[in-house]
Amino acid sequence: MTSEPNPYEAPRSSLDRNAERVPRINYPWWVKLSLWGVPGRAGLWAFVALSVASAVGCVVYGFWDPRFFPGVGFLFSALMYWLSIRWVDRHGSWASDT
Repeated sequence: MTSEPNPYEAPRSSLDRNAERVPRINYPWWVKLSLWGVPGRAGLWAFVALSVASAVGCVVYGFWDPRFFPGVGFLFSALMYWLSIRWVDRHGSWASDT
């Protein structure tokens, strides 16, 4: 009997479901940096949203004060958080004990 998919669980392909997960100690440095101090997947998604909102706010306010246009660099942060989420979904585990 097949089980119902959990909508709150990180997505995984059926082939990847049985693959060996990478221990947290062996994560790439950029993933470790993105996860540093963040409680989990939902926290990283919150940082993605906050980074995108900050970039949009800086660009909009930049039309009044051009010093804020470099704030579009917050999109780089959002990209790094998103890539970290994607990497852990594919290769790691969101369990805190691994």
